[in-house]
Amino acid sequence: TRHTHWKEALPTVRFAMNSENHLNLGFTPVYLMFGRELRTPGEVQRDLCQIITPHLEQMANILEMTREHYEMTQDQVKKTVPYTKD
Repeated sequence: TRHTHWKEALPTVRFAMNSENHLNLGFTPVYLMFGRELRTPGEVQRDLCQIITPHLEQMANILEMTREHYEMTQDQVKKTVPYTKD
């Protein structure tokens, strides 16, 4: 058989070779080079969700607090400043 799909297969082969523990050392080449293991796209997505979700919750709380403060300020202004129609 002719091997005509190397271009498409090489990134997967490279990922597999770089993320496999070296028999004698017990570490992957990537870990020895960068001090951490490679992550699959699914792992990256999960990691991002763990980071982003608390941030989004914090921003939602800040937005709600700001909205409440704005409404309270509007009420105070309505009570103290007479409304005049031009």
